[in-house]
Amino acid sequence: MLAIFGFACVAAILFLIMTKKMTPLVSLVLIPLIFCVLLGKGVFIGDYVKSGVTKVAVNGVMYMFSILFFGLMRDNGAFDPVVKGIVKFVGGNPVLVVMGAYTIALIGHLDGAGATTFLLACPVMMPIFESLKMSNMVLCCVVAMGAGIMNMLPWGGQVNRASVALGLDLMEIYRPLILPQIMGVLSGYGISFYLGLKEKRRLTAAGLLLEGQFSLEQIGLQQTEFELSLRRPKLYPINLAILLVTIALMMTGVIIPAATFIAAACLTMVINYRDPELQRKLVSYHAPECMMIAGVLFAAGVMSGILTETGMIGAMSDVIIRAVPESLARYSAIIFGFFAMPLTLIFDTDAFYYGVLPVIANSMGRFGVPPTDIARAFLTGLHTVGFPISAFSAAVWLLVSLCKVELGDLQKFAFKWLWLMSLVVLLMCFITGVFTL
Repeated sequence: MLAIFGFACVAAILFLIMTKKMTPLVSLVLIPLIFCVLLGKGVFIGDYVKSGVTKVAVNGVMYMFSILFFGLMRDNGAFDPVVKGIVKFVGGNPVLVVMGAYTIALIGHLDGAGATTFLLACPVMMPIFESLKMSNMVLCCVVAMGAGIMNMLPWGGQVNRASVALGLDLMEIYRPLILPQIMGVLSGYGISFYLGLKEKRRLTAAGLLLEGQFSLEQIGLQQTEFELSLRRPKLYPINLAILLVTIALMMTGVIIPAATFIAAACLTMVINYRDPELQRKLVSYHAPECMMIAGVLFAAGVMSGILTETGMIGAMSDVIIRAVPESLARYSAIIFGFFAMPLTLIFDTDAFYYGVLPVIANSMGRFGVPPTDIARAFLTGLHTVGFPISAFSAAVWLLVSLCKVELGDLQKFAFKWLWLMSLVVLLMCFITGVFTL
């Protein structure tokens, strides 16, 4: 019964989000609450919500102030030289622009943090995409692909979770995945090339292609008089120093990201805009984005808390385990790997790797399947390649906010490409003998 309720709850949320019948914030809260009551556990809703929201509270604060900080940096023109440099290199060629965005995401995710990647890649590339009349959805997709495939790195989090949950050496799990991951990265370049080519054809057909006649002055400049008045070119060295120090602190973890962005946002505000009235105006100007992502993030916490604490997550995992016939147990790694990326839409990261993965590994171990095979199978897609489209992922709400797209639209657009990347990795695992068959 719990499993049925769990799958029905997740399916209802995905349907409502993807069809835009309900906003993500409302569906992530309302649907789990309804199912919790139907299960007869309504009296515990307060505890479940507290458990889920507590887990995302620090991230909620971080995202609010990070959006304010990077918004202020874009307002004062800190990104203009970088954007203009990229444009000078790629020109107005949509193919190179899309592949460049994918490359920035790959490099940006070397630290394994989705928020870092999205905060680096999106503010830099958005002005280019907008000036070239290119699709924000394409940008969102390729940045998601770059972050997703790089999330397979040992410090990306999921390999470490699998290592801890199964009591295995971290590098023992990851080392055989190096070549498959490299092929996944290369497949991402192929997809980026294809998406860029489609954009080029679309722009050409619409008479909007600016290749060969693209002016650098069209890049990175705000359109309204108010936004232009916010530029602070004389303070560029100071703003650049604040930006680099903030990113360095975020990557090294010397100070928790939430505290880093709170201090950085306030410092940037005081240095660039000393008038208190202007400061209030800028906070109001960026408030919609800040509040929307924070609201959705806390809503995701509500969903995660209810699904986990009611036992629906555990029940769903039991169903998935029993779905593998004994005769196919030796191929279980390939079967689980095939569905790993889509399962990202159903399971929370910690709930899966710490709660579900050990159960599956132990169950398959009875048929002689090594736990390393099960771990690697899920690492080909579950909250690695697939994490940027999961409602359970805190960073995804930052990504869609920065790219100005809806999560449901991103899921419909990027799902097939992310799954393809995951299957390329899985295929290379099979070819290189990663799995014991």
